Amino acid sequence: MLTQYEHLVVFPVPPTVLVNYRKGFRPSGAKDDPSDARLLLDILMLHRDKLRRLHPDTPETRTLQFLVEERRQLVQQKTRYSNRLTGHLKMYFPQVLDWFDEIGSPSAAEFLERWPSLEKTPTGQAGHHRAVLHRP
Repeated sequence: MLTQYEHLVVFPVPPTVLVNYRKGFRPSGAKDDPSDARLLLDILMLHRDKLRRLHPDTPETRTLQFLVEERRQLVQQKTRYSNRLTGHLKMYFPQVLDWFDEIGSPSAAEFLERWPSLEKTPTGQAGHHRAVLHRP
């Protein structure tokens, strides 16, 4: 939230640093927000050279992070649907799983749209299914 203000410099303090610093002054482990704020100020004033300044992301970096996250979600969604389709096909049309290397491929989808069950596939000479799939 504070990174939106360019004039502010943020030094993140890991929680374990504050916990260990607090133990030095309060062996009982008692804590509250006002005393923790004072301890954080002490850490910042006395040990700033040991803390790393937070460099906020640029708008381009945030856009890239958003796009990468979007892609990751789409890949997960495709995998989820492919797994569900595979599960259903195992129950009522398992032959298709042998006919296609990737059930999520466009050719597999086209095949299933044209012939959604074994009974609806064209009958005839051997290899007819593959010939239909490899048509120009």
